[in-house]
Amino acid sequence: GKLLLAPSGSPTRDPALPRMPHSRPPETSNRCVAETEALQQQTQALQRQMKVERGRSDALLAAAKVRYRAVKVDLAAARGKLQRSNAEENRLLQQSRAEMAKTKQKLSRTEASLVAHKHRIDKLELALGLHKAALGGLGSIVWAELSTVHYQQTLAGVAGLLGVLGVVGPASYVRCFLSMIGSAVGGLMAGA
Repeated sequence: GKLLLAPSGSPTRDPALPRMPHSRPPETSNRCVAETEALQQQTQALQRQMKVERGRSDALLAAAKVRYRAVKVDLAAARGKLQRSNAEENRLLQQSRAEMAKTKQKLSRTEASLVAHKHRIDKLELALGLHKAALGGLGSIVWAELSTVHYQQTLAGVAGLLGVLGVVGPASYVRCFLSMIGSAVGGLMAGA
C-alpha cells in the first residue's frame, strides 16, 4: 500500500487503501524465490557475458592502439623519407641552377668571342678587298669600297628609283638626269 509521511517523519499507511495481508501463501513465496533465483542467474550470466565482452573490447582496443602506433611510426618514417627526398630534390635543383648559370656565362663568353672573330674576319676581308683593289686600279678600289657598304640593297634600290625617274619622272628632273648621265658617259668614252 501507499505510505504517507506523518508530521513526525515516520511513515503511516494511507487509510483509503485496503489492507494487505502480511503473510503470503507458500506458492507465491516459492514462485518469488524461483523468480529471484532465475533473475540472479540471468544477472550473473549477463555479468559473465559483459566480462567476456569487456575482455574482447579491451583486446580490440589494445590491437587498435598497436595498429595506431604502427601507423604513427610508418607515418613518421614516410614524413622523414619525404623530407629527405625534398632535400635531395632541392639540392639537385640548386645544382642544376648553378650549372645553368655557368652554362649561360660560358655561352655569353662564346657569343662575345664569336662577335670578336666576326669583326676580325670583316676587317681581314676589307683589307683583302682593298689589297685586291690596289692591285686592280681605281675602279677596283671604288668597287671594293662599295662592296663593304652594309646597305647595298638599299643603295641599289635608290639608284634604280633614280633611273626610273630619269625616264618617266618630271621634266625638270629628266633634263638634269640626262645631262648628268650624258656627261658621265662622255667622260667614260673620252677616258677609254
